[in-house]
Amino acid sequence: FPASGLPEDTGYTRRSEPVEVKVLNSAPPAMPKIAYVIPSFKWERNKAGNQVRSTRKSALRVYIERPWYSSGEGELLAVILPPGLEITPKKKITSQATIVTRPQTETSHQAQTQVQAQARPQVQKKIVTPQVGIRIPAVAEEYKPYVTMWGNDPIWRSGSSWPQEYPSPEAFPSAVEIMAGLPLLELPEEKRFIAVGHEVEYDRERGLWYCDLELDPGQAYFPFIRLALARFQPDSVPGAHLSKVVMTNLAQILPERNLAVTFNRSNLAEIGFTLSGVSYSRGQAAVGPGVVEVSLETKKFNLPEELGWEPVQGTTVTLKPQNAGAMETSSYIWKGNLKLPKGIKIKDYRLAIREYEIFDTDEVDKTVRTTALVTKKYKRLVYAEIIKLLDL
Repeated sequence: FPASGLPEDTGYTRRSEPVEVKVLNSAPPAMPKIAYVIPSFKWERNKAGNQVRSTRKSALRVYIERPWYSSGEGELLAVILPPGLEITPKKKITSQATIVTRPQTETSHQAQTQVQAQARPQVQKKIVTPQVGIRIPAVAEEYKPYVTMWGNDPIWRSGSSWPQEYPSPEAFPSAVEIMAGLPLLELPEEKRFIAVGHEVEYDRERGLWYCDLELDPGQAYFPFIRLALARFQPDSVPGAHLSKVVMTNLAQILPERNLAVTFNRSNLAEIGFTLSGVSYSRGQAAVGPGVVEVSLETKKFNLPEELGWEPVQGTTVTLKPQNAGAMETSSYIWKGNLKLPKGIKIKDYRLAIREYEIFDTDEVDKTVRTTALVTKKYKRLVYAEIIKLLDL
């Protein structure tokens, strides 16, 4: 007790370091109410020397209806993966634990002693490493209604997501806790499911909780994923870690894009562009990959900022694609240069980089003289980045 709260006749006190004791959750959390799932993006931009870099990373944002924390503090949203993901070490490792890891924060590591952690073996969060071999079994039919699954979009020919049927824990780089050997309330006798936990945040504008799931689909282009989600309380007694599972509608994972713009600040006569990322090798309308165009745009002062730009005639160039390497069958690099007109005021100009998919339509192209019907081809914008010349 604090010294101020002791009786007057108490002649001694004993001081000790604070200890945090976790009271384990003893009942399964409530099933989450998923409102909807939409794509979300994270942009990373930086400038170093004569180069500007821009990276677009994508995720799926899951919006969840209130309330949250039905099982108390530390409740996570878990992606449920099927049992059977076995890790066979090819060299000796220090721990044989397959349960879970939680990266320690600075506060918990330096200022608190977690009594519960002593009873829980900890391993590194990265389960898959170059030093281990992995066996990926097929998903049993009785598990499919309760686990996350993904697959390629049949419209586009590209590499495959890995594993092909469902993601591994390594496909979720934003996960904060991974726990294996868990039963589902729907299948209590099977105690081998995997929960990949993610933190949730509150959106005051929408009045909803949300969770961003970063995903790495490997060499697949725009693959589909069907998420199996559950509330997840890591600090629980056995059998109470997970809520009932809720399934989402199919969603698509957008590919990551890395852009590098190279220039000579003292002489902006020519600018170089390099874009890289996963694309398709063939579509219904044409051979891949996607088409990347770079344009110089100028501003019209009588229109708002985003609407007041138009391409400068004769300045649009198409970047040339090439395969990134034999081991990355669907990874491409687009390269090219754009020459700037002489005498322009850089404050009134910007660079627009856009990537398009080419696809067939039902509309007949009457301009083509042939006995066979030829449909018109259109393009869909899948990536865009803007760089003002003033930023170079």
